[in-house]
Amino acid sequence: MIFISLVSAPDNGMTGAIYWGMVADASTGEDHDLDAHGLAMAWIYGDVVHHDPQWRRAGDPFGLRDRFRAAVPLVAWAMVGTIELLNFIRVLTPGRPSPAAARDGWRPRHCAGA
Repeated sequence: MIFISLVSAPDNGMTGAIYWGMVADASTGEDHDLDAHGLAMAWIYGDVVHHDPQWRRAGDPFGLRDRFRAAVPLVAWAMVGTIELLNFIRVLTPGRPSPAAARDGWRPRHCAGA
């Protein structure tokens, strides 16, 4: 397997790729390529969530390890975005403290010791 680091994505519809993976079988001449996002989606939808056959076929030539490694940053980014959204909702919800106020010991009036 060859992973090629790219400064910009190739002009083949894989826009925004941080890296692009390519595997080739010299005996058959068959090759496969996916960008980091495609590998991540193959892990999420093909291996973990839905066992979608289309994503499994697209990601199988690369192996589970490479699909997982591509998915980690995507999943982490989604988790950070979810936490940011939750904190934003907390700020907008009446009677709820901001994350900073909660860290400083703010407690609702109905809690013991408040």
